[in-house]
Amino acid sequence: MEIGYGLNPDAWGQGYATEAVGALMTALLARPEVRRVTARTARTNPASARVLEKLGFVPVGAARDEADGDLTLRARAK
Repeated sequence: MEIGYGLNPDAWGQGYATEAVGALMTALLARPEVRRVTARTARTNPASARVLEKLGFVPVGAARDEADGDLTLRARAK
């Protein structure tokens, strides 16, 4: 399963993304059919990478997106 998220700049740095993604992960990983959750972060967005790292995601690959440029694929398994 892949997740994505975004916040308005006035909400950055207040822990909302970590709290929201953490709650989503709790719900997703409680489902027996979900074995792994992935997310892609732009390499130019280290704050989003830190959110995922705090929640146990690790880098597993790379990609490129026309709008966001170079991406890091991160995953967390049960």
